[in-house]
Amino acid sequence: MSEPSLEFAHTDVELKSAPIRPEWILDGDPQARNKVLALSEDRMATTLVWDCTAGRFKWIYDVDETIHILEGAVNLTQFDGSVKRLHAGDVVFFPAGSSATWEVEGYVRKLAFFRQPVPRPVSLMLKALHRLAGVSGGAGKGMAVAPATTPIVKIAPSLPFFDAAFEPAAPASALVQDKHAA
Repeated sequence: MSEPSLEFAHTDVELKSAPIRPEWILDGDPQARNKVLALSEDRMATTLVWDCTAGRFKWIYDVDETIHILEGAVNLTQFDGSVKRLHAGDVVFFPAGSSATWEVEGYVRKLAFFRQPVPRPVSLMLKALHRLAGVSGGAGKGMAVAPATTPIVKIAPSLPFFDAAFEPAAPASALVQDKHAA
């Protein structure tokens, strides 16, 4: 069996319209766009770039989503009413089943990682198999782990709405750009 090949992409790609569900929009006329950068073979994991103009809307998470704010800012209101302002560089994890209200004052651009959660019985079976096989469940060989002091923002407890017709960005060879090259 051959080793899977790596996929390379850059976040500076042309995005296509990805309208927010009208029933989720609470205020304004937010215009969202996205581009899928990578999709796992089993389609259980997706990476995409997404941006949005000013507006306020609810977002319901059908899958686990981790985002990294690349540009701009957003105020996230959690289910308990607390508000967290995210800026470029911030990371947040939204577990499947959670929701948040997004308030974009001007513009926000994010890199998003989606993972379809494995049903609990399957997850428990996989953990047991890994133990039997001696596979580490955490920081194993080749696995990087953030230091315990790294702050993590977690929004408490669906796949964000994007057009399944979007194909991954151009082939890796066309996406790799060395921004530091002279």
